[in-house]
Order: sequence, then structure tokens, then C-alpha cells
Amino acid sequence: MLTPEPDLPTQLKRERFNRKAKQPFQPSLFVKIHVLVQTYGLEEDFLNKLDEFIDNFTVEQLKPKTVMIKEKLQLPLFALATPEKYRLTMAIIEKVKNPYLYFALSPDEILLCTPLFRRNPDLEPERLAVHHFQTLLLGDLA
Repeated sequence: MLTPEPDLPTQLKRERFNRKAKQPFQPSLFVKIHVLVQTYGLEEDFLNKLDEFIDNFTVEQLKPKTVMIKEKLQLPLFALATPEKYRLTMAIIEKVKNPYLYFALSPDEILLCTPLFRRNPDLEPERLAVHHFQTLLLGDLA
């Protein structure tokens, strides 16, 4: 037996209630990448390293015997960036330009972001949040 569809006012009330439900705070991509730039002291030469890594990436570069641990970062509500760090952060975001960057928690993961996305563009957010990108790349090969 089919249940009757709720009338329009009931549907609207339900939609409004769901919109008002509190959503957990999610820092922006800029804040996440800026924290990495600050924490690891990344400089402009990281952009060259990023280009070189993406252009010359091979699976043999990965160290399969080393288990990489996904690091935890303390993320502020917003980022205060100097003009140089702002430009660097934006340049990294522009160069990588894929959804996996949001889950990168170290410079190594920023470097592996593009090869992982090219190899497997359909990874679930839960896996990206828990596993280091090197582990996901090696696991994809097994």
C-alpha cells in the first residue's frame, strides 16, 4: 500500500526545517592549504617541485615498504595570510585543481593529489579523509 504524498505546505515546512538544521563547520579549501603552507614553511619553490613531480610521476617513485600515516591538523576558523603566502596558497590551489586537494594534509599529499585523481577519480570522501594518498595509490595497484 502506498503512503500518500504530503501536501505542499507540509513539504515546504519539512524543507525549511532541514535547511535550518545545524551543519558542522567545514573550513574552506583556502584555509586548509594555507595552514599547510604555514605549518610546513612552503615557499615559491614548492610550485616548481609540484610541476616537476606531476610531469615526472611514476609509481616506482613511491616507497611501498613505508607506511604513511595521515596527519591531523588543527584548522583555524579563518586564515590570516601575508600577500606572499596568499599568492602561494592560491597558486597551489590553481595548479592542483581537483577535489582530492581538500583532503590533503601534508605537502606529500599535495604532490600525490593529481596522480591519485588521474588514476582513480571516484574515491569516496571517507577513504580520502582516513588514508594517506600514497597508501591509496599503492592499494589501487594491488
